Amino acid sequence: MFPQHVSIWASLILGPLLAPMSLVSPTAHVGPTPEQDEPVQEAPGLRPEVLDEAYRFRLTQPSEGWTLLDEASIRSILGDALAGGCEVQDGGAWFAVLAQHMPGVSIEAATTSFLDSMLQGSGSPESVQDVTFAGQPARRYHVLTEEAGQPIDYVGFVYAKGDHIFQVTCWGPRGKVAPDSELIHKIEAAYTVLDGPVTATRTREDVGDQYGVGWSLASDVFTSTAYGFRAQFDGDWRSIAGSPLKQLDPGAELGFEHVQLEAYGSIVCETVDPENSANHLASLQNEFREGFEQIECNVTVSMFGKGVRLMAYRDSAAVPFIYFRALAEHEGTVMEFVVWALASRRVELERVLRQRFPSITRLSPEERAAAQLELDARPDPENIVTAGQSLRRGVFRDHAAGILWTKPKGLWRVSPGETDAGVDAEFRVEIFNPQLGVSIVVLATPTRQTPEQGLFTLMEFFAGDLSERPEVLEWTVGEHAGLHADLARDNGIHLRFLSVPVEGTTYDVVVQGPQAHMRNAREPIGALLKSFRFGAGITPAIQELNGLHWDHRLGYALSRPAEDWTKSTVPIPGGEAVGSGVQYSRGGEEIYVVAFCVPTGMDMAALQDLMAQGIGGSLEPFGQPTQVPFQGLTATQRAFDDGHAQMLFVQREKTLYLLGANSELRPANLEDTLKLFAFTD
Repeated sequence: MFPQHVSIWASLILGPLLAPMSLVSPTAHVGPTPEQDEPVQEAPGLRPEVLDEAYRFRLTQPSEGWTLLDEASIRSILGDALAGGCEVQDGGAWFAVLAQHMPGVSIEAATTSFLDSMLQGSGSPESVQDVTFAGQPARRYHVLTEEAGQPIDYVGFVYAKGDHIFQVTCWGPRGKVAPDSELIHKIEAAYTVLDGPVTATRTREDVGDQYGVGWSLASDVFTSTAYGFRAQFDGDWRSIAGSPLKQLDPGAELGFEHVQLEAYGSIVCETVDPENSANHLASLQNEFREGFEQIECNVTVSMFGKGVRLMAYRDSAAVPFIYFRALAEHEGTVMEFVVWALASRRVELERVLRQRFPSITRLSPEERAAAQLELDARPDPENIVTAGQSLRRGVFRDHAAGILWTKPKGLWRVSPGETDAGVDAEFRVEIFNPQLGVSIVVLATPTRQTPEQGLFTLMEFFAGDLSERPEVLEWTVGEHAGLHADLARDNGIHLRFLSVPVEGTTYDVVVQGPQAHMRNAREPIGALLKSFRFGAGITPAIQELNGLHWDHRLGYALSRPAEDWTKSTVPIPGGEAVGSGVQYSRGGEEIYVVAFCVPTGMDMAALQDLMAQGIGGSLEPFGQPTQVPFQGLTATQRAFDDGHAQMLFVQREKTLYLLGANSELRPANLEDTLKLFAFTD
């Protein structure tokens, strides 16, 4: 039965990560998904046909095996999409329908702008051709990419209906998705453009309350304890925070959109040395001067209680955009406010900014401290799983490099490491405190030099040639002895280098931030470093102990039912980096567990339906899904083929666990699987 399971993973896990960006927006936008836990709910949007009367199109199933997604379901995966579909067989494939109001823009210009945004100057499309799509003049593009080590192709069609530009785009494995492939012809046949004008109007949606490290969003009031400000949006403005913000602008503290004008914006903050803030502001002023035309703007807005004049710019893209930008500084926090829209919207957007500019005020020290106490009382919102690492429930584990770290409460944001092929070192994790403006990078590399030589090699990599070598002192990181040295740079940045040799591996720690902040941050940095453990004694990702399968990376264990049951791995092609699976089988019976960290922007309910569709294969659903309690959580139970296949989906933070049982001769006994399963932390 498990061969049916395999093909779903590449499409489910890679699909949302590779989703195409908005039609012509400079950055992508994905609909709201809270960072914290949500109760599991059923997604009503999966159906064999999607009819959109407002946008005037109809979708039918391209062929057996395709699952169609209506707007409510696909917007949790690709925020600007109106409908789409997923095929879970033969490596999987996705397609999506997008539309944007773009009066006066030709399909040629729209296609060029979309491809510019998609490729980001890193190449050119394989082909762009004039074609007919669903009876409409259209442009078809073909783009070859490689994402997460997987070769992926995009084929899309761009057509116009009135003042709206539509895009129907498909993506999937190379060879399966191609301009004249059978799959593309099936999607073309499944899409119908309806007669009559587009009558759709966008409405403002409630994004719900959310929170993350150093921020919260409640009733459309965004509070940043990280940078000490509060932003409130009203009218047609809508906040974008948490996971969706990472796709809009990964470096922003907050994003937002104006639903009527289809304008997007972000607030980017940075903590700098107060003595150097004026120079930093001056350097930021120059960023928009190259490649942009500055235009007159007489709008003054309030930021941090100060009057700030907006600057306006226009780019030279095939479909030009207008940008309004403001910069402000308060007590070492530099804030950049940017909002953009189609250049044709300039007058409307300028009027909205003059009349309904978001309220951006500073928090008093007492307000900031009280808000942070509320955040500290909640579960840690960060949940990260990579090929050899995990951060769950406040504990970071690097099984590949031998690192264990317990995350303290407060404003520490974690990013998993990645290998830099240009140096003989491996970046394992970066930890950043936005309030302090301090970052901590941990590296691991085989020991090839004396500790002192290795320390100077590290310093030269980060700081360049050293005119003179700083003093080297003894230091401890957690329970490990090592060396450290400090280096002050001319730009006000202070760096501390620590090197700890442990069992043939050198663990290097680089701490950097504004010099004044580094002095004030000695105590929290010292407390953070004390909780690191290094070495080969760190628990491996997978362990087999006395018939018990332990997966420490995903946080679960499954016991062997009896000695005569055979253990095997559930393959997850394309998804091994974020998931894992194990099964035990005997004769015609199987029990299994599959778990993975949910990709950014993926809706849990839609994901469950897609998994059930793929794993169920050609099996017939048996009864209705039911909500059941499971180890203090709410789970969804499903059955197929007269009960011969049983599944239970349970979400714990941002990890989804699928527990299943299959039986060829009698109804499957899911209870046995549940009794043999345990969370390990």
